[in-house]
Amino acid sequence: KMSHLELVKYGLADVIENPGIITDIGIKVVNEVFTNIKYLLIYNCPHLHNPHQWITDHSRWSRLVDLTLVRCHAIKLESFCHFIELLPCLEFICLDQMFREPPKVYV
Repeated sequence: KMSHLELVKYGLADVIENPGIITDIGIKVVNEVFTNIKYLLIYNCPHLHNPHQWITDHSRWSRLVDLTLVRCHAIKLESFCHFIELLPCLEFICLDQMFREPPKVYV
């Protein structure tokens, strides 16, 4: 019998992950402290909901060129769309395993 760690070592099991505990307020503060962020990858953070709240007068994300979000299921699509419209230098977006339900189509 192999332990879970041994199974992971041989590629026979997935790594057990704990989700990140950062919130929208935390991400906003990250850019207030580190104002020159160009590349941002956020992975498995279920407490993020409203990216448009990440932008304030002191947190503009004005240099962000590359944004990758993976497994942040609780982010609201409408808020995300509003957020990316406010990023003047954004060149690349990668979204993987995002959004809990498919977007609603408004006709």
